[in-house]
Amino acid sequence: MLTQGEQLYTNYVEVTKPVQTEQGLSKAAQAAQNGELLSVFAGDLELSLKAVIFAPIPYVLIEQKNIKTQQTTLVKYINEQSVAGYTLSILSNTQVALNNAPQHITLVMYQRG
Repeated sequence: MLTQGEQLYTNYVEVTKPVQTEQGLSKAAQAAQNGELLSVFAGDLELSLKAVIFAPIPYVLIEQKNIKTQQTTLVKYINEQSVAGYTLSILSNTQVALNNAPQHITLVMYQRG
């Protein structure tokens, strides 16, 4: 049996259920990505630029992290190749453009100070 004080307190106790947080971004938030970014979310993937190599055929290495399984893969792409629905363009040794009209994203290796 509860005391009178405990009975008053139980009126204010609220049972909370753990909320499962969504990893990554919603489709709407993904579609709103624009500008200069360190990583880009595309579907279940988080894309990060790791290297730009100026060889006879320039290419980039992009880390693709599956946000559901947490598995990461390093993938090689050449200029104008499709990356998760975006067209990749090499801009410099630290930047690439990812375009999927109307989105125009500059994926950078590090933030400028």
